[in-house]
Amino acid sequence: MTLTSLQEEQSFLKSDWELWLELRQILEKAGIRNISQLNTYLERNKIMTLDDLNEEVRGTNWSFETTIVVEQLIDRVKYLRSSTLEKFYSSSQVGQFLIEYFSTVKHEQLMAIYLDSKNKVIAQKIIFQGSLNRSIAHPREIFQQAIQLNSACLIIAHNHPSGETTPSKQDIDFSQRMVDAGELIGIECLDHFIVGGNYYLSLKEEDLL
Repeated sequence: MTLTSLQEEQSFLKSDWELWLELRQILEKAGIRNISQLNTYLERNKIMTLDDLNEEVRGTNWSFETTIVVEQLIDRVKYLRSSTLEKFYSSSQVGQFLIEYFSTVKHEQLMAIYLDSKNKVIAQKIIFQGSLNRSIAHPREIFQQAIQLNSACLIIAHNHPSGETTPSKQDIDFSQRMVDAGELIGIECLDHFIVGGNYYLSLKEEDLL
């Protein structure tokens, strides 16, 4: 193991709090001791995003140890942001969330996102693994979870590792079964998303649901 990989591993094993304390010490050494000074630094260096911050700490003005600490914090923030959806505002917002979520998934998964009456996300669960024509995908298991969670409505989504977002006949048939079952139970299936690479397709937007 190289020195670089060892330092990165040690940094990764630290808690969020330990990394934050280290970053605070780094900022104080750089003369940044409050929010106002931090805002001034960010504006002066045109740091508007996490990626901008990552590029900044890779510069010659920052130590290698600082780079590792900041990169680890950024990775953890991005993971939290991409792994959890808080509220359903629009199809495009859900689509972008799903693109980020499935970007690291190598096999096909079917996800259900359960929402309350105000479209706030109660939970998101991976229901099946494998394509809908190979998995024994059935609305029963999905709505069973919805009832237990006292969900008012739900969204289903699955990914195509091939990058193709065109729905298959199985995708469309399964979506219709979900809608029909939801109407009987009183829990609406709002949409079915298919994600392929950096693209998504909403069956609702395509009038296929």
